[in-house]
Amino acid sequence: MSKKSGAMVMAFLWSCCWMIQLITGTPVGTPEMDRAFGAPLTAAEFACVPTFGKAAPEDFPHSEGNDIVIVPNKNAYLSRKWPNASAIPYVLDSTFSAKARCAIGYAMTQYHKNTCIRFVPRTVETDYVKLNNLDTPECYSIGLGYYKGGGAHEVTFSPSCYQYQAGSIMHELMHRVGFNHEHTRPDRDTYVNILWNNIDAGWKAQYAIAEGSNLLLTYDYGSVMHYGLGREMTTKLNTNGAVIGQRQALSQLDINKLKLMYCSK
Repeated sequence: MSKKSGAMVMAFLWSCCWMIQLITGTPVGTPEMDRAFGAPLTAAEFACVPTFGKAAPEDFPHSEGNDIVIVPNKNAYLSRKWPNASAIPYVLDSTFSAKARCAIGYAMTQYHKNTCIRFVPRTVETDYVKLNNLDTPECYSIGLGYYKGGGAHEVTFSPSCYQYQAGSIMHELMHRVGFNHEHTRPDRDTYVNILWNNIDAGWKAQYAIAEGSNLLLTYDYGSVMHYGLGREMTTKLNTNGAVIGQRQALSQLDINKLKLMYCSK
C-alpha cells in the first residue's frame, strides 16, 4: 500500500469513528451500564430532603411511562418477592450527582419508614439491585421483581427522573420489588378506559392487562404506579379527588400492598 493510500485509509477510519460518536452522542469510553460502582448512600443522604424545580409536562421523562423492559410477569408478583425484604442489596453508579443521590436516598427512605423493606449496600451477594445513571430522558426497570441467579437487577435513571419529583424513583423501585402498573391489573376495565387507537404501537405493552396477576387490595387511582390520564386513558368511576399519575409519594394503598406482600407474618 502506498503512503498516499495508507493516509487515505487512516483518514477514512478516523472520520468513521468521529461520526459514530456524533451519531450516538456518547463519547468513546465506559458504557453507562458498565461503569464502576459508587460509594453506598450515607446516613445524611438517606435523611436528605431533595428540592425540586417546577416543570412543564414536556420536561418529565420521555419514557417513564414506557418504563419496563418486558420480562413476562404479573401485576403483583408474589413469586418474584425478594427473599429477604429486610436486606435488599443495592449498588449505585459512580457518576450520580449529589442531587441524584439525595433523591434516591429520599425515595428509599420512604420504603424504610413505611414498610419492612430495607435497601442495604451490597457486599458479596450474587443478586442485587443495580442503579444506573443514564444521560437520555428515561427511567426504566429491566424485568419486575426478583430473579434468583439473575445477578444485577437493573434500574436506570436519567436526571429527568429526579429533577422535579422523587416519585419516579419510588415508581421504579416498586417495579424492582415486584409490582407492575396499577392500570394493568386484571380488574382495571372496571375503573379505566384504555383508548387503544391513541396509543403508539411501541407503548401498548405498558397498557396490556397483566394476565394471571395476584391482586393485592383494591384498585388505587392515586397509586404512584398509575399512569396519568389523557388521550390514552380515561376513568370510569368517581376518583374521589385522587391525583392520577402522581409522582410525589407512595400512596397509602401502595404502602399497604407492599406491607401485605413483604411484611405480613
